[in-house]
Amino acid sequence: MTENAAANTLARLGDVVSRCFLRRNALETATREERNYAEVNQALAGGGKVFFISSFPRSGNTWVRFLLSDIFLQRAGRATNTVLPVHPDRVIPDIYCNLVSGVERGITPGLFVKTHEGFDRLKKRIPAAELRRCRHVYIIRSPEDSLISFYRYHLREENLKHKLRQGMDSFCRARVRDWVSNAGSYTRAAAEGAEVYFVSYEKLFEQTGPVLNGMLDWLGVEHQDVMVRRAVTNMQFDKMRREEERGKVNGNEFPARGGPGAGAAELKAETLAAIREAAAEVMTQVKWHLSRQKEVAVNGNAESKMQNEE
Repeated sequence: MTENAAANTLARLGDVVSRCFLRRNALETATREERNYAEVNQALAGGGKVFFISSFPRSGNTWVRFLLSDIFLQRAGRATNTVLPVHPDRVIPDIYCNLVSGVERGITPGLFVKTHEGFDRLKKRIPAAELRRCRHVYIIRSPEDSLISFYRYHLREENLKHKLRQGMDSFCRARVRDWVSNAGSYTRAAAEGAEVYFVSYEKLFEQTGPVLNGMLDWLGVEHQDVMVRRAVTNMQFDKMRREEERGKVNGNEFPARGGPGAGAAELKAETLAAIREAAAEVMTQVKWHLSRQKEVAVNGNAESKMQNEE
């Protein structure tokens, strides 16, 4: 099985979500969003915990939603497999596609919501005092790979193909502003004190178990290593592909999980250089946050080990 086959076969789980995101101005989608933010604000007003799983489109937060849903279902005593017993739509709803009120209660330790919203947009939807109590997992993927995947999504959607008339390179160069705005809003929010945990998509792709462990630790979700191993095994490409071919997907497709490097391989050298230059400041900030998170985790583990020894 080739890497291209993996990227192409799994390029479809995020399509449903991307479709909702890009058609957000439709009355049905807009109404759903309004209802969902009302539910979020009501939960916060009642003292509840709210967690956002965020990213720029085509950057991995759908895959993270499946992994986390598997963990939460295991914690709730449910046996999990590649096709989960409760669809992630009802565990970690997507702000654009699913109703927050439709979640199955008692599975997650708080309200978890998947979104592509920039932090600045969240500030317009959630009162400042309540937003400060939210926690955010932000999945960051290299801008060139995110944009290539976003381009391919447009290519598959008949009603979006007209936006690609200038070609792949022009599309990616124009859209890098959106990537910078989205990712930059979270680095700024983190610098201003918001609770944001950055996840490198590339690291998640290469070391899924350890990265998922770190994410769960930061979220304060009690778990066992065996749970993480099961979730990672369940969401392996070959297993998702087999279930997809059998038609056992329960509504939505499985997530896109393309490997790193597509942007560098397919874009012109000058386009790649322009994208990286535009994103350089944000990437520097993200790397600092990732380094800081690692340092905090190492120090925390050392302190915990000393306490156990005492």
